[in-house]
Amino acid sequence: MGHFDHAGKATLVQTVSDMKTKGMSFASINVDSPSKIVTSHNELQCTLQQHTTIKLANGRAVATSTLIGISGDGGKYWLFMDTSNKNMSAIRTVMPNLSTAIVIPPQQEPVFYSF
Repeated sequence: MGHFDHAGKATLVQTVSDMKTKGMSFASINVDSPSKIVTSHNELQCTLQQHTTIKLANGRAVATSTLIGISGDGGKYWLFMDTSNKNMSAIRTVMPNLSTAIVIPPQQEPVFYSF
């Protein structure tokens, strides 16, 4: 988790290229303040809401997703996992130490704004 490998970079580059071809681009990515930070298995854990705004040919779309933050060194460094399109069973498979106090709200549909 948190390691950005060459395959991940290639996927991101391809996604941005595909978006440009379709007349779309990232406008902004903002995150809210973290939830209450809890300790589980010597890790600090929290969630944050991320808001991604994408420019479209006829407006913009804002997608909201939940990130899980994990720190194993007392908060000096954090790793984040986007929970979009993942259920808690799948999340717990890759994060078995995740506290039961961490709550992931249901996935929201993107909101579209026309020009």
